[in-house]
Amino acid sequence: MKNTNSELNHREFKERKIVLESYPRFLFIEFTRRCNLYCEMCRPQKDSCLNQFISDELLHKIETEVIPHAQCLDLRGWGESTLDDRLLPFMQKYAHDKTVFLFTNMNSRDSQYWSEVSKLPVHIILSIESTIPERYSLFRRGGNFAKI
Repeated sequence: MKNTNSELNHREFKERKIVLESYPRFLFIEFTRRCNLYCEMCRPQKDSCLNQFISDELLHKIETEVIPHAQCLDLRGWGESTLDDRLLPFMQKYAHDKTVFLFTNMNSRDSQYWSEVSKLPVHIILSIESTIPERYSLFRRGGNFAKI
C-alpha cells in the first residue's frame, strides 16, 4: 500500500528524519519583492524592486514538481503579490483544490480584480496597521484607506 505524501511527511517528522522523501505540504510562494507602497516598517526609502518577480521557469518548476503534493499555498512575501499579473490565473487554477492564503495591502488593483478574487475560495489576509485613516496614511505611505 502506497502512503500519501501527507502520511509520509508525518512519519518522517515523527522519525526526525533529516533527509526527506516527502514533499512540503505547505508552500510559501513569493511572487514578487516589488511593492506599490513604501511603508516605514519595511521600505523607508522608495525602493520599488521593479524587476524582482519570480521567474516563469521557477514558477513552472514549483507548479509541476511541488504544488501537486501541497495542501496549502501561502502567497505572500516582501512585496505585494497582486502586482504580478500571473497571480489571479494562478489562484483560479489552484484555489478549488488547495487552501490558498493571500496576504495583500489591497491597494494595487481595481475593484474588478478584487471582484474576481472574491469569487474564489481564497483566504485574504489584509496587511493594515490602523483602521483610522490618518494613522493609516502615516504607516502605509502611498496607500489609500478609502480604496480598502
